[in-house]
Amino acid sequence: MSFDVVDVFENFKEMYHHRLTPESLLDGWYHAMGHAPKLRDLCIQDYEQVNLSWERIALEKVFHRTHQDYVKMTNIHARLKVLIPHMKTRLMSFYPSLNAVRFVLYHGLGNGAGWAITYLHQPSILLGIDKIAALDWSSDEELMRLIAHEYMHLVHQHYRGELWHFQSAYEAAIMRLYIEGVASYYETELAALPERLTRWEAQCEAVEAALKGHYLEILRQAGVGHERFYGDWHDIEGLSDVGYYLGKRMVESVLESYTFQELIGAPFTLVERWVKNYLSSL
Repeated sequence: MSFDVVDVFENFKEMYHHRLTPESLLDGWYHAMGHAPKLRDLCIQDYEQVNLSWERIALEKVFHRTHQDYVKMTNIHARLKVLIPHMKTRLMSFYPSLNAVRFVLYHGLGNGAGWAITYLHQPSILLGIDKIAALDWSSDEELMRLIAHEYMHLVHQHYRGELWHFQSAYEAAIMRLYIEGVASYYETELAALPERLTRWEAQCEAVEAALKGHYLEILRQAGVGHERFYGDWHDIEGLSDVGYYLGKRMVESVLESYTFQELIGAPFTLVERWVKNYLSSL
């Protein structure tokens, strides 16, 4: 397996110094990303496709905090360059069929900490260092979980031989709970970390019944609004990213009766049944 690391973040570091305002930082970012125009387009289109102003978000939510996060970002950048090769052997042994992965280290527009996609014709994990720093994921455990989570998405896509394109909000709501659940469940194993209940998981567990009810209501509304369960800009029952928790718990229940291959290769009708059975359970 080849692990190709593309370090676009270095270009951001080079332009960072002497840029004091969010406006000048945005201008510098745009020109620094000229070294990776496809990646720059992905960051911008991520907002444009949902009718949001990428420039407004960049100024109000990203570059206003660049100076306070800069040292943290450089530390995260340095650790990722160590951890990616450190994890290579374990990732290779888990799924040898995925024989080439590209890791891209970059400063985005708050698009996401991790992004598992085909980038420049190769399965890739895009690691948004600005977003990782904003989430305050700076420990080796947190970074390894992130790498493992996104790698599991690539494994899942490769095994199914498909990218994730959904025909409706309802299908997206069903499939995203499943997809994120698979990645969340296996991230601990892939990162070689001990199983333990995190503080966030304990908080989710305390309101799990209510979270299930909220997601069922989303399904009754044809999946409209399911995005609120994913991402730190939203909260349900006072907690963010709860779709990842629900998905992981759903996968745990499925693996009591199904194998790994059956889990990751399941057709939509079976996934739909798994999701509804879990959400309806006491």
